[in-house]
Amino acid sequence: MDNVKSVEVNINNKYYTICAVESEEYIKQIASYINSKYDEFKNLQGYDKMNVDMKTILMEINLADDYFKSDGKYIECYKDNEKNKKEIKGLTEELITCQALNDELEDDIKQLKEDFEKAKRKIDKLESELANIRKK
Repeated sequence: MDNVKSVEVNINNKYYTICAVESEEYIKQIASYINSKYDEFKNLQGYDKMNVDMKTILMEINLADDYFKSDGKYIECYKDNEKNKKEIKGLTEELITCQALNDELEDDIKQLKEDFEKAKRKIDKLESELANIRKK
């Protein structure tokens, strides 16, 4: 536990010393989040008339609600990520197949060009022979 740090934070106008392994910035970010929740509640009608237990329960319920909503979003993002990975894998395989086909077609085109050049030379030779025969 050598990594434990003490961080002083102000939560709801009270100072606390928090001991944690997380960074000071992270602890202060959490304190800021909790303060923003308190600020939300202070603007609610009747909040100032609630007893301490009700205020605490309200905070706990809201924090749990935020957690479950975030967790649900995380799960949804995770599922989307997995789906995207599968799609990328399929597209990668398709791309590899297309590249292989393209290589084959390029080889075919090269061969056809060579065959065309040979045929063209043969035609030129035959035309030349025919022209010589006609001259005779």
